[in-house]
Amino acid sequence: MKKTVKQMIAVLLTMLLVCSVMPLAFAYTVSSGTVGSLTWTLDSNGTLTVSGNGAMPDYDQLPQEKFPWDAYRTQIKKVIIGTGVTAIGNSTFGRFGALKELSIANTVQTIGDYAFYDCDSLATLSVPNSVKAIGVDSFRDCSNLKNVSLGNGLEELSWRSFASCESLTSLTIPGSLKEMGFETFEDCTSLASVTIENGVKEICKYAFWGCSNLRTVNLPDTLETIMGAAFFQCGYLNNVTLPEGLKEISAAAFCECTSLESIKIPKSTRIVDYMSFNGCISMRDFTVLNPSCLLNGPFELVPEDKGAEVRLDYIWSVPAYSHYKLTVYGYAGSTAETYAKATNKAFTVIEGEPAANEFLSTLKAAFSNLLAMLKPLLDNVINALKGLFGAVNSNPQQPADPQQPTQPAQSGSETSQTIDAAGLLSKLAEMFRSLLAQLLQANTTATV
Repeated sequence: MKKTVKQMIAVLLTMLLVCSVMPLAFAYTVSSGTVGSLTWTLDSNGTLTVSGNGAMPDYDQLPQEKFPWDAYRTQIKKVIIGTGVTAIGNSTFGRFGALKELSIANTVQTIGDYAFYDCDSLATLSVPNSVKAIGVDSFRDCSNLKNVSLGNGLEELSWRSFASCESLTSLTIPGSLKEMGFETFEDCTSLASVTIENGVKEICKYAFWGCSNLRTVNLPDTLETIMGAAFFQCGYLNNVTLPEGLKEISAAAFCECTSLESIKIPKSTRIVDYMSFNGCISMRDFTVLNPSCLLNGPFELVPEDKGAEVRLDYIWSVPAYSHYKLTVYGYAGSTAETYAKATNKAFTVIEGEPAANEFLSTLKAAFSNLLAMLKPLLDNVINALKGLFGAVNSNPQQPADPQQPTQPAQSGSETSQTIDAAGLLSKLAEMFRSLLAQLLQANTTATV
């Protein structure tokens, strides 16, 4: 009897277990419908699947415009964007607090504005190579997003697209990126490592502003511009290698990077603007390899009359810092030396000559060739003119016509005038030769 009871209890428990697992194994449809030319289905496991061919329509961020699955936002745990879908519309999944998983097919080309804004349970994101553009605030405030993989076809990151993703720890930006909007990764406070691949030419304003844990940044050889406040207040950033080819460091680019100890400005850099390194209180070595680089107060505040040129909104509250540890390194007679003396900073001369600018070297060679070609040509012209005047001097005078009255002699005959002109040309020829010789000598010995 006892054995039979135990068997019945065991059967009941097994049935209960099977019944509890069945909904997971055999999910059923909760709701479905159409969205534009596409269809959508939500199952009992909380998985929303969008299928079909074409783009998802955009929805306004405001509450009055609802997307079809809005009533289920607290139940949706996973979103699958199926093959054939070409665009994820604006505001389609914003503030879906239960969303943990996202799968995007490799047919999607754009992710709209606010598409996944404030999805604070989303932990992983893989953007396929087909995606070319990610919209404004698209993943902003996804506070639990730890792993992001950006596809190699990505060309545009819009404003604040990943701002305030507080759990993001590392990031690789593909070389395909052509445009980066302001504040793209602002306040990603756990971000420790960033690699930007070759192909990227510009880092936008405020790109990594407030990434207070950022320690390592790998910049590409193709980089030309670091825009204003790009690394503003990255307090743990202690080592940055600026690539040769970098042309401009804009205002406040590394302002208040308090752990940065040294920086080497490449010979390609033409301008380092106001406040670029203001507040880098650990900075000891500031080396400038371009002897003619324009240094617009890189450790000083923006002058009031220059505020309109800088066009940064958040830097006016930054105080003036004392950079007492700082030594400026540069070539003798360079703008670095002038800047150091003007701002009472220690200056150390870099030994040797500055590397020649490639453009100026090419220009110098072309000028040398031009002078070498002109010299024999001018010699020939001058010799021909001298011969012509000599022939005029040697011509015998024609006999006077007896019927013509004799003209009184004038002071300074034509012959004497001709001789004077020939002498003048001879002197000019010598002057030309001397000038050309000096130019050639100066061109040979000049240093850029």
